[in-house]
Amino acid sequence: MPQKNKDHLEFAHHVKFQWGDEQKFGILESYSDDAEQAALTGHVVVQDLVTPKRYKVLRSDVQPVAKFDNPRMEDSFYCMDEADVVLKDAFKAAQQTAAALPDDGKLHVGQMFSIGVADGSAWYVVTKVNKRTCDVEWRGFCPDRWTDHHFGYGGQFQVSEILRYVESAAAMRKLFAS
Repeated sequence: MPQKNKDHLEFAHHVKFQWGDEQKFGILESYSDDAEQAALTGHVVVQDLVTPKRYKVLRSDVQPVAKFDNPRMEDSFYCMDEADVVLKDAFKAAQQTAAALPDDGKLHVGQMFSIGVADGSAWYVVTKVNKRTCDVEWRGFCPDRWTDHHFGYGGQFQVSEILRYVESAAAMRKLFAS
């Protein structure tokens, strides 16, 4: 096994890199088989900060995200670095999209729900709706990045099943909004 060089990523958790025209933020994978294989060719594997995507990136193209000198509390997110702010903004955008959807008892792309897992939540967004099935995708809105044992990182499920979760989430929002 090749010896790992100590470098700018040695203790990194949140990282950023350029992917095409986009600045991406993510979590550096260190111990997976994919990460070990990537290291043999000078690459790293980065899990996207918000979605279940993973990227294989040249190690030299990845930078650690600098920590803030004065971490601050913002809308229940403890913003310790630039990646936390990106995650907070993605969560707010997803909430705004979901809030703008009609409340007509039907399932719509953009609706969100969460499931309590351990000491946090696994978050999911509806990404496609067919007549009987729909696609949901995991989102990394919980800092611990929990996934649910049933939904995992997402997939195709019955509309009726997902509608129950979405309606339950809407009922809780209404209950606590008053």
